[in-house]
Amino acid sequence: MTKSDLIDCMCRLRGVPTGRSEQLVNAIFEAIEQALGRDERVEIRGIGSFEVRIYRGYMGRNPRTGATVEVKPKRLAFFKAGKELKDRVQRGADRARQPGVVDARLGGGESPTVENAASVDGPRKAPRPPLHGHAVVGAR
Repeated sequence: MTKSDLIDCMCRLRGVPTGRSEQLVNAIFEAIEQALGRDERVEIRGIGSFEVRIYRGYMGRNPRTGATVEVKPKRLAFFKAGKELKDRVQRGADRARQPGVVDARLGGGESPTVENAASVDGPRKAPRPPLHGHAVVGAR
């Protein structure tokens, strides 16, 4: 889901005009970014929490050339999913694996399998390794 999808969802579910929905979504994201900028922890009950993690600099390697490079110290936003969100995601995955469950993305009467998942989610790409398990707020 993208930011635009979130705005559209708010319009559909709550009947809020698009312009107002965009203002509200932007205000929420700005509040999170500002709190993280002040090194405050942001907790959204039932969803999870954001916090800033600080990393020391170190000597790394350029994966293409093998050359040694200095990686500077950095502060990154980190998201930790809450128990309720984890449970809801797992229940959704469990339901999708049940025989006879219709997946709306397929438009048919089957759940995605390895064979037809590419048609649902697009072409398969190798997953990107996580950057120390961090999510950067507002970046894409």
